[in-house]
Amino acid sequence: MKAKTGAVCCLLLHSVTAACDSTLPPEPLNPDRTVLVALYEATDGATWANSDGWLSDRPIGEWHGVHVSGGRVVRLDLPYNYIAGPIPPELGDLTRLERLNLRFNNFSGPIPPELGKLAGLKFLDFFDNNLTGPIPLELGNLDSLERLSLDPWNCVPQALLDWLGGRSHNAVLCVTSSSS
Repeated sequence: MKAKTGAVCCLLLHSVTAACDSTLPPEPLNPDRTVLVALYEATDGATWANSDGWLSDRPIGEWHGVHVSGGRVVRLDLPYNYIAGPIPPELGDLTRLERLNLRFNNFSGPIPPELGKLAGLKFLDFFDNNLTGPIPLELGNLDSLERLSLDPWNCVPQALLDWLGGRSHNAVLCVTSSSS
């Protein structure tokens, strides 16, 4: 009987010692945090109109414009935030993203084709930015997409228009002309 009691005490003591040991590996990073950091760094987040909470130790759901469910980013709403620079391709790794609203900013360059990996994306808004190049055909992989809002810059490939027209449910493509 004493041998069993000693073994239990030894296990308990080991658990307490391990909990106090600072050499244990850190808890794995949320992969969405890594993507958000890439967005912040690619666009000089310190210059945004509102970057409250970004790069802090606070949960990412407390970062300005970031909405989470189950610890994963489901909405990224950063309109009117004076964000400038390229849209980082890493945004395609936000696997639970349903809404991406980047309207009225100063994003430049092409739309990354990696955004075509966002299978659950329902709402995509790039209106009033400085994006260039054609809309990537990979956006045709977005089977859940209900609304795509863009400026009338460059072209919407015919294959993407065909894809929108062949949808089993309504999908809205908003290409709006800004009045000068």
